[in-house]
Amino acid sequence: MNKLDNLFKPFDEIVFKIVDDIRGIPPVRKLIESTQSLPESQQKIISQGIAFLVIALPLIAVILLFISNQNIRSQVAAKKEVLELISVNQSQKNTVSTLGSSLISAQPITSTEDLQSLIRVSLTSRSMNPSSVNITHFDQFQASSELTQTIATLSFSELSTAEFTNFMIELMQRQIKVQSIEIEKNPNSKYLQGSLEIGHFGRPGV
Repeated sequence: MNKLDNLFKPFDEIVFKIVDDIRGIPPVRKLIESTQSLPESQQKIISQGIAFLVIALPLIAVILLFISNQNIRSQVAAKKEVLELISVNQSQKNTVSTLGSSLISAQPITSTEDLQSLIRVSLTSRSMNPSSVNITHFDQFQASSELTQTIATLSFSELSTAEFTNFMIELMQRQIKVQSIEIEKNPNSKYLQGSLEIGHFGRPGV
């Protein structure tokens, strides 16, 4: 028990000193003086109340500060989460934009003449005969107010395997998607022949 008393003795001294300091404050001193006429038991209750306030007020202040810090941390965490969501959303938009630019051409194909010109340029750039590929069917739609969709069927003949491969590369580089292929080798000339169904999306300014 003596060890316990010794442990709390410094704390008691601090509390009693703070109580004495508070009693020295003019408004508190006047309050105490006004209670001198009260019974001793009531004066004791008032003294105990002052001592309780001395202990409780700092504790309440610490609790309020802790709660405030928790709220601030919660707000910071929420803001961080929002910023992360914005960052992810922006990244997704950039990915979609990049993907869109790889699939949508800046030069819409609006007529058979446009497509024929594009095919001719593709073939001649690879030193192939422009007459080896012809348009057999052409449809053009307005997919949206700005987006033009083109669907066409091409027939080809007298193309070597290397030439056909190069032609496919040219189409892909011009954002033309090959949707289906029918191909066979001519038994007499040994060249490839057949047909392609292609699709194209174009939007000016992409």
